[in-house]
Amino acid sequence: MDFDTTMSETAKAKERLFYANFQTDAQESALLHSWKRSHEALGSPENIAMAPHVPAEMLDEHLLEVFGPLMSRFADNVQGTGLALLLADARGQIVQRWFEDRRAEAHLDTVGTVRGAVLAENVVGTNGVGTVLALGRPVQVSGPQHYAEFYQGAVCTGAPIMHPTSGNILAVLTISCDLTPGADYLKPLVRSMSREMQEHLVRIERPDSRQMLNLFLTMSKQTGSPIVGFGAEGAIMRSSEGQQIPEPDIEVLRQFSQEEPDSGSYIVELSSGLTELDYHAIGNQHRLVRLMGPAVRATTPANRPIRPRNLVGRSPEWLALVSQLNKLRNTEFPVIIAGEYGTGKASLALDHPYHFGDKPAEMELLEAGEANVLGNREWFSQAREIVNQGKPVVIRGIEALDDAGLNSLRLVLSGTTNRNIIMTLTTEEPSDAGKLELLLEANSVWLPPLRDRIVDLPDLWTNLVAANGGGSQLELGSQALNILSIYDWPGNIRELSRLIRQIINAGKSGVVTPADLPGTMQMGKNLSLIERVEIEAIKKALAEANGNRSKASEILGVSRATVYRKIKTYALG
Repeated sequence: MDFDTTMSETAKAKERLFYANFQTDAQESALLHSWKRSHEALGSPENIAMAPHVPAEMLDEHLLEVFGPLMSRFADNVQGTGLALLLADARGQIVQRWFEDRRAEAHLDTVGTVRGAVLAENVVGTNGVGTVLALGRPVQVSGPQHYAEFYQGAVCTGAPIMHPTSGNILAVLTISCDLTPGADYLKPLVRSMSREMQEHLVRIERPDSRQMLNLFLTMSKQTGSPIVGFGAEGAIMRSSEGQQIPEPDIEVLRQFSQEEPDSGSYIVELSSGLTELDYHAIGNQHRLVRLMGPAVRATTPANRPIRPRNLVGRSPEWLALVSQLNKLRNTEFPVIIAGEYGTGKASLALDHPYHFGDKPAEMELLEAGEANVLGNREWFSQAREIVNQGKPVVIRGIEALDDAGLNSLRLVLSGTTNRNIIMTLTTEEPSDAGKLELLLEANSVWLPPLRDRIVDLPDLWTNLVAANGGGSQLELGSQALNILSIYDWPGNIRELSRLIRQIINAGKSGVVTPADLPGTMQMGKNLSLIERVEIEAIKKALAEANGNRSKASEILGVSRATVYRKIKTYALG
């Protein structure tokens, strides 16, 4: 029976049960029991308009603090697949959602699954969060298997996270995506992720971990300062405020903690400047760091990773761009640097690697997106004042401005004698910059995507490894370089940086081989969502089984022949 037929038969079966008051000779399954419970609690599916919401203060933030770093890493691993990750508490309330692409975000927005949404079974019927709580085991709910009509286009695959001592359900991990054939491979993927979360809980139940967790919770209640906890595997918990710390700063704090200083007050240099730390060493491997704020005394900063101050590249495309930009900097007109997402436009404008939250001392940096927060009038009043100070100015992200905002920006630019102004524009089409040239009386350059300057990949790799704290311990092997050279790089340099962070966080050192790369990169750009999920699920199972294919097939719940065939198809062997 094909996918469409299966979904159609499921919908008909549910309809027959409603009109027959559930009088059926069919063997009752867990799904039928869930439909019964939903019908008794809610009546007809048409009675459910949308999932209700609770305010943020009613959510269990401690779950986010404990599982947040893990969930962020999981989200990085499924980047580009259209999959979204949900963490719900024991009441079925969505504590947070994670996604790495617009397709996944649009999917969640369409079904109203946002932070604070209540997905308990007695509230919205059968679904991949509430039914997991009702059954206490992993569940996949596809299309019409959902009770509520507005979930008919979704597949939700969830698993409970149990307390390692009491056995009570603490949380639910759910993978959600648009309805698509072949979603069975989401089951082993969510099992693998939930198993890792369970192991994480076991680790923090050990004496040192328990002591750190208790101190972490106490400090979180006492102060609103950002707090980060580190274990042998890296950052393992963050407070709500700690979630806002930029990843490069997390790496600085991690390296600082590895030096194993005694507990006390220290000063380190973060992206925002010299920062005072309240540092606690707990046992041999656990460290707790609280950011107290800007340092009030001068001192030598502790342990800051190397951040190259020069931009690298030797491809003809890059050298031509740099030459063109240097010429345009000396004209009387502003310059627009246009390019795709993640190409490094802000870094090029600032003439050094840019990290979100950076505040360069030698230039003024304006975020155009803040106009949507402050309001056009307030933002442009600030912009006019800053531009007229005469310092070089970078205006980042002018694609965020609407027509009225662009017209206001034109007035700001035309009303100043400061001609050392650079704007960045994220776009897929170089012609978009040409249109803005006329409106803003500016010149423009096109920053090519990484796939068009792939000759620069080795140099970029070296610089980004250093910037992400990897030192010289991570070399790109020739086979891995060949694979990355034919990859499409939809996320450009930002995606390359994310890949390097993943490899470093996995504890890799030495030569990077194809086995260290995500399967999606090994296969290039023409993979469907399910193919990408299959690759990641198989790789996780093989790693868990130490390469034993028979054991991997048991973990995945499929036949050995299927695993052997998929390994050959995806060149994973």
